[in-house]
Amino acid sequence: FQQGAQTAASYFLASDEATAEAPLDFLDTRYIIVDAKTAVASFHGVALWGQTSPANYFQTYTQHTPEGKTERLVLYYPSYFQTMLARLFSFRAEAAEPEMYDVIRYTTSGRAEEERTISDLERFESYEEAQAYIEASKDLNVALVSASPFRPCVPIESMDGYSLVFESSTEVQLFGKRVPEVRIFEYSGA
Repeated sequence: FQQGAQTAASYFLASDEATAEAPLDFLDTRYIIVDAKTAVASFHGVALWGQTSPANYFQTYTQHTPEGKTERLVLYYPSYFQTMLARLFSFRAEAAEPEMYDVIRYTTSGRAEEERTISDLERFESYEEAQAYIEASKDLNVALVSASPFRPCVPIESMDGYSLVFESSTEVQLFGKRVPEVRIFEYSGA
């Protein structure tokens, strides 16, 4: 019946551990359960329960292929990877660092349901280089992105006070990766 959905959403969307841990401590929480569907396919619902737009975390873009076709793809923003939900499910509360940092430049259609089309892609070896490029561009239509919820576009720090205690033997295939359907963490506080 979705009792506590807003509290759960505010925890899962938090981008720093101190903010996220306040409700856990208040509710005397010991275990956090995350699943593939909520972390990826239904993340938009978590955003809406948290009273924010899913577009703050990911958006659909179009791009033209070398064969002259147009394809649609979902691109994830840094804010997605900084959520507690992504840090727990996708990275198991461990640190993660991208091999490359992708920065896109895009055009918009100007309609209410704005279509975004990728016009350029730049790759950088470090987060600092990518950030410097974005700042120097002074273009609002530039974004640091990832095409997979399992490949961050920003460095992810490990999380203190969380221990992985269970992964389901049932797996799902997402973005070319086999992952457990459910992960459970024990929370011991920071």
